[in-house]
Amino acid sequence: KSLLDEKILQKVVKMMKKARIIDLYGTENSLLAAALFQNKMTRIGKNVDMRSLDGSQTFLASASAPDHLAIVISYSGETETVIRWVQILKSKHTPVVAITSLGDNHLSRYADIIIRIDTREKLFNKIAPFSSILSIEYILSVIYCCYFQEDYDGHLDHKISFDKMSDKRPAHLLKDE
Repeated sequence: KSLLDEKILQKVVKMMKKARIIDLYGTENSLLAAALFQNKMTRIGKNVDMRSLDGSQTFLASASAPDHLAIVISYSGETETVIRWVQILKSKHTPVVAITSLGDNHLSRYADIIIRIDTREKLFNKIAPFSSILSIEYILSVIYCCYFQEDYDGHLDHKISFDKMSDKRPAHLLKDE
């Protein structure tokens, strides 16, 4: 939480509002957090795309354009495939928001905006990616909340409408809601 800067969050939200499509990039565990973010954003009507296979993410980057926004998540910021995606995105003039660890890394050199993750978790000596995934989920949730509040009533109406359409419970169970 202490690493988040309100001015940076405002810039990210402004970029999100301007973007026709938000594309999410990451590997392994970061994609789980990205999928939650994609689900929330889709429910309020924002077009968010994400692919889970490396090759598919390369195609997604290749199809990108200046009216997209890429949110790229990499704890180390040094993963070879992630750097390749960001290089493609930059060649397509796509703005890039990086969610990555503290310190200098290759991903941060390509990013237009950097949101930092605490680096207390050891990459190889851990039993699971607890703090890094929690940090990523927290950052994406804060971004979602900031975006949501920009048009609170409109986003709430869209979400309620979406939820009503997708609710599969029998109608008699929904009367009191």
